[in-house]
Amino acid sequence: MKKYQTNSGIGKPYGHCHIVNRGTDNEYKQGAYTFRHGIVTFYSEPTFATFSFVLDGRSHGLNLSDIKKPLTERQLVVQAGKFGREVVSNFK
Repeated sequence: MKKYQTNSGIGKPYGHCHIVNRGTDNEYKQGAYTFRHGIVTFYSEPTFATFSFVLDGRSHGLNLSDIKKPLTERQLVVQAGKFGREVVSNFK
């Protein structure tokens, strides 16, 4: 068995989002926002979104419901970044 390990620094924060089952009734978005303190993951449907982040052994979550207009990919990444920074500032 071969093993490859990596160790990289995070220079600038970045995020990604992709659409699963595009064009069907089961369409949803999922992605992540990576920054210095960790990774915020998210899942979104047209009227619901959830964000989760683990910091120092504690799992933090944010749920948004009754969303009037579906969030765009950019809005989800921005919201994930805000949530991650808020958790870090409140719990550090």
